[in-house]
Amino acid sequence: MKKLLLSALLATSAIFNAQAFSEGFDTTAPGWTVLNGGDTTTWGLWSSYTFTPRTGAGMAGIQYQDVNTTLGAHDDYLISPAFTVTANVSDRLRFFARNRSATFAETFSVRVFEATPTAGGYTGTLGTALNPSATAWSEYTYDLSAYVGKQIYIAFHSQTNDQWFLGIDDVSVTNAATLAVSDTNKDKSTVSVFPNPFTDVLKISDVKGVKSVSINDISGREVKSLAPSAELNLSSLKAGLYIVNLKMEDGSVKTFKAIKK
Repeated sequence: MKKLLLSALLATSAIFNAQAFSEGFDTTAPGWTVLNGGDTTTWGLWSSYTFTPRTGAGMAGIQYQDVNTTLGAHDDYLISPAFTVTANVSDRLRFFARNRSATFAETFSVRVFEATPTAGGYTGTLGTALNPSATAWSEYTYDLSAYVGKQIYIAFHSQTNDQWFLGIDDVSVTNAATLAVSDTNKDKSTVSVFPNPFTDVLKISDVKGVKSVSINDISGREVKSLAPSAELNLSSLKAGLYIVNLKMEDGSVKTFKAIKK
């Protein structure tokens, strides 16, 4: 295994205005920053661990914090450059994650900052307690349309203690309608949610492979967690826009925007 110098990750700050961008963490990561909660290990660039990057020569990663220290758990953020979310340009987040071990799993959250990032200063959460596969790279996608017109930062937030290793690779912010041909061939799932808008019941077209369902409001706060079912009773929710997250058995997460009337 080889870890590249952390200084390579803490590159010159950058802002991407109204444009898509991607980062493979191959040699440097311009504009990406790290907030270290005080422990001795934090996010860095890795050429390998016990597995290789999904693509290219590198990946971002964080290694376990020894439970025998007095520093406690991680509280570390890997933060993207600032970018402006623009409809049909930069309204979809996609990335891949992988664990070293299923037994000692490094879970993480995906946060949104709307101002210069500070510890605990995030204003939204796209996903929490995410637990990617330890045998293959898990894909995650999130709808950013709730932030259209805003300048935001995306952060991968690690808060685990004495687990093992988490890798992040191939982060992209693109058009929500964009899907590469290779991805279409790889993912044959046509799962969807309907009707949209809905009144009290939201349906899932195919629950095969769905492990759990969570509903977030537009601030990123989780408002409901459910077992997978062809029909979701959401009568207790107020009218408004919600993000429906389908956590799949392979560790990936599919997200949908749904409006309750």
